[in-house]
Amino acid sequence: MKTETLLIEKGQYLSDILAEIPTNTIVSKTIPGCGATTLEIETKRNSIIIVPNVPVIHSKCSKYPNLLGVYEGVTVQDIIDYLRTDIPFKKLITTPESYPKIKMAMEKLRLDMFANFFCLMDECHLLIKDIDYRSDIILPIDDFFSFRGKALVTATLLEFTDPRFNENNFRILSVEPNYKYGHDIVLIHVNDVFSELEFEFKGIKKNTFFFLNSIDLIFSIVNQLGIAKDSSIFCSSKSRVKLIGEYNFKHAYTVWNPNNARKFNFFTARFYNAFDLELDCKPDVFLITDVYKAEYTMFDVNTDTVQIVGRFRNGVNNIFHIYNTCKDFDYLTRQQAEREIYAHQKAYEVIKSYYDNATTIEERRAYGQALESLPYGKLLLPDGRKNFFAIDNRINELTVKSLYKEDEFLDEEYRRSPHFYPFFDGQYYPLAIRSKLVLIKTKETIKEKRKLSLEILSSLEKPYNENDHDLLTEIRKIDPLIVEAFEKLGVEKIEELKFSEKKMKEALILASRKSNKTIQMVKNSFKTGYKYSNEAIVKELTRIYAELGIHPDKIIKGSMILDYFKASPTKVKGDRGYYLIDEKV
Repeated sequence: MKTETLLIEKGQYLSDILAEIPTNTIVSKTIPGCGATTLEIETKRNSIIIVPNVPVIHSKCSKYPNLLGVYEGVTVQDIIDYLRTDIPFKKLITTPESYPKIKMAMEKLRLDMFANFFCLMDECHLLIKDIDYRSDIILPIDDFFSFRGKALVTATLLEFTDPRFNENNFRILSVEPNYKYGHDIVLIHVNDVFSELEFEFKGIKKNTFFFLNSIDLIFSIVNQLGIAKDSSIFCSSKSRVKLIGEYNFKHAYTVWNPNNARKFNFFTARFYNAFDLELDCKPDVFLITDVYKAEYTMFDVNTDTVQIVGRFRNGVNNIFHIYNTCKDFDYLTRQQAEREIYAHQKAYEVIKSYYDNATTIEERRAYGQALESLPYGKLLLPDGRKNFFAIDNRINELTVKSLYKEDEFLDEEYRRSPHFYPFFDGQYYPLAIRSKLVLIKTKETIKEKRKLSLEILSSLEKPYNENDHDLLTEIRKIDPLIVEAFEKLGVEKIEELKFSEKKMKEALILASRKSNKTIQMVKNSFKTGYKYSNEAIVKELTRIYAELGIHPDKIIKGSMILDYFKASPTKVKGDRGYYLIDEKV
């Protein structure tokens, strides 16, 4: 796409340099809050403005009474009633999910929506960023290209690969500030996010804002630090229900209101974009990333971080990004990510050809199941077409994740961004176990909890000191099996068993049957060169196992003697038994 540049001075808004947003344009406005949505609301034409979420609608509708917000609870009849008013220029602002109600209202009134309304998609980078968990965000996109007047706006433009932009001769209108606009930001790389937060929170004396895209982790922090009374959490309706009903946390809100602000204010991703956070002060802002707890707490420097800072219309005081990294992540450039997706596409096409040409129902079913398991299938629309926004999302996801492999990768990304002037800090905590122990107590899957437990146990050095013994006791209370498996089987064996409870128990039983004490007692009772009936073997092994507290998960049989001796089947006074040839262990 061709790019045209417009310069904007400090203090200017888009309306100062642009009469109206032109059609077939992607406005890359660079600075959040420079008035793109406001310009469209005030332009004298009918408009449908599609925004990412409800807080934006509440924010704009509170300032413009002639604007109709369309979201959950607003009906088609409400829209029809509004369109029938004598307001000269109809302005509808909607979420993507509620857009079909506008279309239905237009059809009932027999209005040519595509000819008579200008369609603006605000914060269009979210078409890419959010589609992996919010597939309906692209509901309006097919209709969008049918509008005579249409445009997209964002301060944080990502690369669109959908060919319809070129087919409709879209161009990029880049609004470049004619002044320095970057913010200082302190990057704090740590090996233990919770311990760093515990340190930072001790110094907080005024209202502070935290951005962290995990309700469970937010609540863990609030609960562990004992700051519930001084905290507010701003999140989605679903998360609010969870906080109030499951966690009994009362200060949860779905809409920003400064009256609900407290000393510690937490925001999930719902509040990263497009709404105005107007305060009478410049607050400190913390971004928190814990890749071990949830990969979706990773911030994209070029979209998430820029947008968050842009929410504060009166500016910010200090910005901090506390984060950890994971060496197990793969590092991929955009080109490598594109090649990976192409490889998945070719694999999908091969299996699809077999599916299409299957000669039996059984073959077709087998190939169909294989198709459903392939990752590329998630990048297709229900009708089989490529979902270019899902593909763009996957590319973005892979490249952002790469930045959290090493701290220098993220540091360099901040250096490259014109939005930030980074300062680098870091803190190594001798034993990064506090936050992991907190996570073990949360509602992670059993396998994930055991991975964290094993990581903590592996970090302990022998001989154990008093603190280590206390830690072992704490983990043993939570999951005695993983501690016993660590002590008797070792890390490699547990990983080989893939943390399976059944397999670990079986291995522990086998290990206990082959412990030195057990072997000594068995050798004391059985000698090579002698015959023993199965009945005699079972009776004696039962006695030994009972004395040692061994509880096999299987019935004790005479064949268990083969764990300890090389032996051959024989008869002992007509009964089956074994002749012991040599010791095995």
